[in-house]
Amino acid sequence: MVVLCGCLNTKYENIEIKEFFDTMSEIECVDSSQNKFNLKFNYSYYNQEKESFDYLIPDSVEKADFYNAYARRLISAFYQAINSDTTITFEKLLSVDLCDTELVKEEVMNYCAQNQIWHGIFNLAKSSYYENDKVEKPNLTIDSLVNISMSYFDIAGYSKEGGFAFHFVCGSNPFEFKYENKTALLICEFCQEALKNPEMSKAYDKIIDEIGNSIKSEYITIDDFQSIKEIYEPKLHELLKEEKALKESLIAYYKKRKDIEPFILEY
Repeated sequence: MVVLCGCLNTKYENIEIKEFFDTMSEIECVDSSQNKFNLKFNYSYYNQEKESFDYLIPDSVEKADFYNAYARRLISAFYQAINSDTTITFEKLLSVDLCDTELVKEEVMNYCAQNQIWHGIFNLAKSSYYENDKVEKPNLTIDSLVNISMSYFDIAGYSKEGGFAFHFVCGSNPFEFKYENKTALLICEFCQEALKNPEMSKAYDKIIDEIGNSIKSEYITIDDFQSIKEIYEPKLHELLKEEKALKESLIAYYKKRKDIEPFILEY
């Protein structure tokens, strides 16, 4: 009886994964001679306020509320799963005979259903949204979120033509893509979402101007970028930690989503 219930639960979860990809993804055969496909996700749009791409699913779509809350993180986790998997590539996953788009979608859904990490993230996101009071949540301080957020700000490069390049709320998660990190991975994505706002962008522009001017005034010639990165990145992070817009952004976003997040923020 226990085994039967387990099988039914797995089947139900796989149906939900199918519903997610049926709703959010579209696969197109772009070269029938070589069986090449293009996978794109629906409802993507450029959010002018956040100055980044986001997803907006209309209310007429079933489970639109859940997808609006978590689609960005689940899609991000999908790409992380592929990129961290040494047994398969994105091209191999999107490779079937006869340019059969339905079969490709089935392969994608099966991959996610069988990928323990992505499946775990999907289930945690679903539980956090629909049964938040039943989720076992870690308690985090605001300083913990601030420290996680530092992973998404750095000095990315330098060229004579363009000057210094800085990353603003982008880059790789600081936690390894592992099943036991599924909560931490969702928290990292929370930080990214929380900090993409006009107030934070304005504050960051001011900080990188200050850092850039310091570098130029202290270095007559900029020929050792790695040394500059090692010296000035900690200064960049120090200024960010002092910036009230960063903490305020994290707290405000948590207040907005506290009933659907898999953690408790202490502030």
